[in-house]
Amino acid sequence: MKRILLTVLWMLPVLIAEVAAHLWMNPASPAEAESVLELSFPSGDKSWIQQSEVYGDVQPSLHCSSGWISDVGTEDGPEARVSFFRWDSTDTVNTLEAFKHLPEQCMGAIGMRLENIHPTRELETSGGLLYFDSTQFRPQDGGRAVHIFKCVWVGGFPDSNLRDDALMGKDGQELRQLRLAAAAARFRPRHTRIIMGGVFGMPTEELAWKRFEKMIRGQIRWIDVPSEPIRSSRQLPF
Repeated sequence: MKRILLTVLWMLPVLIAEVAAHLWMNPASPAEAESVLELSFPSGDKSWIQQSEVYGDVQPSLHCSSGWISDVGTEDGPEARVSFFRWDSTDTVNTLEAFKHLPEQCMGAIGMRLENIHPTRELETSGGLLYFDSTQFRPQDGGRAVHIFKCVWVGGFPDSNLRDDALMGKDGQELRQLRLAAAAARFRPRHTRIIMGGVFGMPTEELAWKRFEKMIRGQIRWIDVPSEPIRSSRQLPF
């Protein structure tokens, strides 16, 4: 009996912390309706070729709800790759995957050399501003430049961006610190989106951006999502 009592007393602080954390991350007030970013795949355009196998390879590591990857090009080969990923009512830690990896980490892992980090690009849409991180790479052994544009949109946090996030104030590399900051800020978005593009062979960042903007601007949509209860899931930062 004494051993059971000691076990209960030892576990009590942990249980209290778990309950308090759950209540903090699950407020009683219902979620509000919101406009959610969507990037449509132009299925009628033969220059866009969806890469379902490539998406299937990266989805398990991103833990995203859905998405697509497409090459865009001409008869001479692809001139760009466009990716779109969705997180809907997923765990906060999974949403943070959107912030976890900067382009120089991912591109460096496949043998690309970072040449430049350009100022953030802004794209004004009917639903507000989208912020695109802009980086420039080249293969280690030379070759054509690759310009990467990456936007992370988070429902309820319209000013967040990849490199100097307004909410976290981090660079996305210390995931545990991100989790702690997320808990403190009650960061539990229902919807997170990534738009990412790689434009190949353009001589300047400005020309690459104009090409990328032209490709995606007509595909951007804002979809009104009605309020609904957030599906319960463990949102503890520890």
